[in-house]
Amino acid sequence: MHYVLAAARSINGFITDGDNVDPRTWTSTDDKLFLSNLVKKHDLLVYSIRTYDALKPPLQPDKLQVILTRTPEKYTSEEVVGSRIFASLTPTEFDHTFSKSFDNCLILGGSQVYADFLESNLVDEAYITIEPLQHSTGVPLLPDSKEVAGYFDNPPVSKILNAKGTILEHYT
Repeated sequence: MHYVLAAARSINGFITDGDNVDPRTWTSTDDKLFLSNLVKKHDLLVYSIRTYDALKPPLQPDKLQVILTRTPEKYTSEEVVGSRIFASLTPTEFDHTFSKSFDNCLILGGSQVYADFLESNLVDEAYITIEPLQHSTGVPLLPDSKEVAGYFDNPPVSKILNAKGTILEHYT
């Protein structure tokens, strides 16, 4: 399976703005459009429970949302057969469970899920949008001051998305 990680962060590395855990409130229209197009290209989407709770992503036809949580039994009423499941899986278990049925997977957060999949050497590509703003506090993209670049052999290819200076980095 081909794994792609997608995240938006502030210029100082936060994926949340303090207690505001919904990046849709501070990311650019250009990032939202890019992410929407990226989601369309993937059949399997994975979220942490915190990211799921923050976004409450709508169900999408022909896509399976897998929400990783230590307590999947708490969310059985939110499951939708064939569209949304809650599971307690490591990245390796996730891969074994879904790689026979899916060709691609988009990892949509949060911080610990990003780190776990990167540490498991499953991520083939990463798209990091860097918005030109600073948050005084928040959740870092990766825990323990780690950087996405450390998980890839090649430097990112960067592209400016708009006049405000939003940057999209693509790691392979």
